[in-house]
Amino acid sequence: MKILLTGDDGVISLGTRIMIHFLKDKHELMVAGTTTQQSGVGGNMSLSNGFDWLETEVDGIKALTVTGSPVDAVELTRCYFPKDYKFDLVIAGINWGWNLGNFIFSSGTLASANRSIGLGLTERALVYSWHLPPVYHLKNHSLEDKFDAYINYPGIAAKKIFDLA
Repeated sequence: MKILLTGDDGVISLGTRIMIHFLKDKHELMVAGTTTQQSGVGGNMSLSNGFDWLETEVDGIKALTVTGSPVDAVELTRCYFPKDYKFDLVIAGINWGWNLGNFIFSSGTLASANRSIGLGLTERALVYSWHLPPVYHLKNHSLEDKFDAYINYPGIAAKKIFDLA
């Protein structure tokens, strides 16, 4: 499958890197995300200010990163590929914080998944979130972060949901 990984925790977030770990050997992956943590920005778009972008790699996977919002990252992805290009699936998350109840309105993770469908990048999206104490919701992720402690949970749990879906 061709899978786009996105979300609002940043292109190098632990959640994205965990999904790369589990999916890279069997699927064609690409990452599109924000350069920095953008939790809580919802569907914000940088229409008047624009954004800068860079093509890079995350754990050996091609990535597009933007200085704007999660939705900006998805918009850039739509412009990056031919108009008729589609991903088989978009996965947003694993988000370091929940995207339930009233939080869905401020979730950049959910907004990036919704926008990917609206732009025709995919017809299917999965949104993963992990309920953690609020101190983790605005974590500034780094490539120095080790995700070994998260392989069993939320990693294997997210992989099982992916396999079932």
